[in-house]
Amino acid sequence: MLAASYLLFDVFETRANDMQQAKFDMEIFEGMHKIINVNRNHLIAHVQDLMICVKSNETHVYCNAVNYLILLPYISHWPNLRIHCVPQSEMSNVDNFEEQKMITFRRITENCKRIAIAYMDSYGNTPEKFTKMLIEEWPIVQSYAFDITTQSSREFFTLSREIVNVSREMLQLTTRLDPVFIETMLVRSLLAFTGTLETVYRLVDAYVESKDQSNKVKLLEPLMSTYLHPNMLGGETNRYSSG
Repeated sequence: MLAASYLLFDVFETRANDMQQAKFDMEIFEGMHKIINVNRNHLIAHVQDLMICVKSNETHVYCNAVNYLILLPYISHWPNLRIHCVPQSEMSNVDNFEEQKMITFRRITENCKRIAIAYMDSYGNTPEKFTKMLIEEWPIVQSYAFDITTQSSREFFTLSREIVNVSREMLQLTTRLDPVFIETMLVRSLLAFTGTLETVYRLVDAYVESKDQSNKVKLLEPLMSTYLHPNMLGGETNRYSSG
């Protein structure tokens, strides 16, 4: 629960009424070869049909047509996002619906051989001893064991993967770093600074090609402007006005 709230900006608390109406029960998977399990508890008793697998180069989100509308504002800006959404017209067929969920789960975790999970009990506590059998209790993992494809290959989810519990590390992260600050820094500040660096690189290339010494002073102008702007807002302009 803690990991999901951190990742999605407390969406489960702020949209609890919508989610109760949607009646979806939830497991959330996070990667770069990691999976985060969000356990059922008294706060969210009806969250389901959501899987998130964040890898080093892409992010996969599986959801149904109802929670898609709720989650989209919180995930649409994620880089390299791949959304696997079950249409509302297919949700009434339970067998096909569960089959699509299993196919997606198998596909997005196929190459994840080392998986870290922030496993907590229903009260948000970290278990003293963690074993793979705790993961086998997840419905999606149980379904994986009975899937025809995995049976033919004699593969069991927890036996073919290294599972590590990182709940303590997750607790340290959520207590030390504010998710809104990280979001602002990565989405706004970092992207703006990246654009500035690209401008500098273009100026350097132009300077090297032209060998015009008069262009030398222009090379650092974008970086100086980026540095001076916040200082001007803070009233510190005199020290750096000379360049």
